Amino acid sequence: MRAAIAPIVNTDAWVVQVAAFANPERSAALVERLTDAGMPAYQLVADSAHGALHIVRVGPYRGASEADDIRAQLRRMPELEGAFVRNVATAPTATH
Repeated sequence: MRAAIAPIVNTDAWVVQVAAFANPERSAALVERLTDAGMPAYQLVADSAHGALHIVRVGPYRGASEADDIRAQLRRMPELEGAFVRNVATAPTATH
């Protein structure tokens, strides 16, 4: 499975952070499922106290309200109830 590359974003970009996994295969599978559903999903890796986290995001969007509309759609799926909107200021390092 191959995860999408994170898009370049600017200071006015908003994303929906969908999930974070210790297991990269789980995040790649979710990215694939979301992209198959037409969402601009990608994953990135972040260091944490417990090791690498593979974060799944959807976006970027130009405004918080647009991202919040997508968040509302995603939260209808029980496993994605924890999705939240955030502003991103710099492009993350993505896996691919």
